[in-house]
Amino acid sequence: MNSPIAPKKNIANKINTLSLNLQRLWLVSSLLLIAFCFCLMTANAALSKLSDDQRSVLKEISKQMNENKALSGEFIQTGPNGQTTKGTFYLKRPGQMRFKYKEPSAIDIISDGKSVAVINKQLETQDLLPLKKTPLRYLLRRKLNLNKIDSIKNVGLLGNNIVVIIEDPEAFNESRLRLFFNKDNYNLEQWIVTDAQGLDTSVELIGVKPDKNINENLFKISYP
Repeated sequence: MNSPIAPKKNIANKINTLSLNLQRLWLVSSLLLIAFCFCLMTANAALSKLSDDQRSVLKEISKQMNENKALSGEFIQTGPNGQTTKGTFYLKRPGQMRFKYKEPSAIDIISDGKSVAVINKQLETQDLLPLKKTPLRYLLRRKLNLNKIDSIKNVGLLGNNIVVIIEDPEAFNESRLRLFFNKDNYNLEQWIVTDAQGLDTSVELIGVKPDKNINENLFKISYP
């Protein structure tokens, strides 16, 4: 005769196993929920790091820059040692920019929308970089929306300028980019790149004006 105790033990074991499985499922679900909430809180914190006033200023700057897709003017570049060089710049979005340095500088910088070429006419060399790996990518987008650039760390007022600070390791390693806009008309007037050693290179724009007749040949790069 079979003992009636064995079926009861089997049932008890199944109940215990089911209970343990339910506990594990509850624990895993709780951990996933906590992780999801943490990610959501982190994302919301990243999105809300700028105030409404700062975002409103970025919106006005973006609007002004989108209205002027072709510009030209003069520039003065000041290096970390205080040495200055001058030249003429041409900008045509999307993607195109040219810095023609005046003598005695032998440097010429061209962006054609895909690459940035740094040319040394004296040494007859040319270094090519992907545009997306340089700070110029922020200025040369087809439609600029500064509020969608997550790497903007701060927006503030310095004298007569609105200063936008961008830190993006993908675009320029450990460097930092500061953009200076006129607080009255939102025109870009200057930018400063601070490298990993904390050294500044400044580019000041002068006499900037809309220019719809820019020659496309200015943006041609001679590829190897």
